[in-house]
Amino acid sequence: MLRKISKKKLQRIKEWKTEKAVFEKIRNNREHNCCVCNKYIYEAKAHNFDHIIPKSRWEQYRLDENNIQIVCFACHFEKTNCLKYKWINLD
Repeated sequence: MLRKISKKKLQRIKEWKTEKAVFEKIRNNREHNCCVCNKYIYEAKAHNFDHIIPKSRWEQYRLDENNIQIVCFACHFEKTNCLKYKWINLD
């Protein structure tokens, strides 16, 4: 028996595919070094792409290539989980 996929889940899959295409374009056009510590990144994974302006707060910057930087896992983790300041409202 096949399970029905919700419209919300289909939308998330579509967004993920679009984001993945942007990540691949960035990976092909930029150096493969972490923007923070300059560590070489051998194999790109989703956690190697960091949104400078958080996509959770400002959806309109989610697919903006200028808003995405290549980072290693450690630098991404530190930025994402240890960010102490509040974001100003850009709208």
